Amino acid sequence: DSLDRWLTERYCLYTFDRKGQVSRQEIDHVVWPLQPAEAEIERNTMTQPLGLDLGHSEPLLHFSTRLDVVVGPAELVADQGSGDSRVASNPDPRGQAARGWEKFRRGPT
Repeated sequence: DSLDRWLTERYCLYTFDRKGQVSRQEIDHVVWPLQPAEAEIERNTMTQPLGLDLGHSEPLLHFSTRLDVVVGPAELVADQGSGDSRVASNPDPRGQAARGWEKFRRGPT
């Protein structure tokens, strides 16, 4: 639809635990209710390691005060160093996330 939507729509999140193991979870939500934002940026070095120069272009900034999401069960992301690209299942021990995800997928009853 729009550049703003393309830049903000993400349907998974990644976290890592104290051991450094990375987990991935699918999320679902309505479109972000974006609001315009302003900032004064004195120095931006975020893209320098990639060899990208943003020059002095105006930043594209938005914020959202809140967005409720439904989070699916966590899956361990395989060790990238091993060459194993499989994802190991790491179910929620109480099953709450999985039940909430399935309920969301089915829709209202």
